[in-house]
Amino acid sequence: PARIAWRRAAWRRRLRRAYSGSAPARALALRLGVAAETLEAALDQQTFGAAWSLVETASPHLAPQRLTPAELPLEISRAERLLRRIGPGDQPDRIRAASAGLWSAPPPCP
Repeated sequence: PARIAWRRAAWRRRLRRAYSGSAPARALALRLGVAAETLEAALDQQTFGAAWSLVETASPHLAPQRLTPAELPLEISRAERLLRRIGPGDQPDRIRAASAGLWSAPPPCP
């Protein structure tokens, strides 16, 4: 579902901040529903992708939800509404949408 993808992208952004050391991690573990030790282990990973994978597996809030084909038209509409909220200069939301698979940036110019 679009709202779940959007929420997962927001959590991913928060984890990336904690991974880079620019945001406190303790409250994040509590809000994600993971043990502090799990989050600490994630933040010690060599890559952010490995950190995300560890937290994603441990957190009940990050579990993906499958859609049935019948639900797709409504979810596409919801995703389009979310994307319309992103203005041309709203870089954090563009990054969040891209992380959620809801938006892709145009290829860079050569």
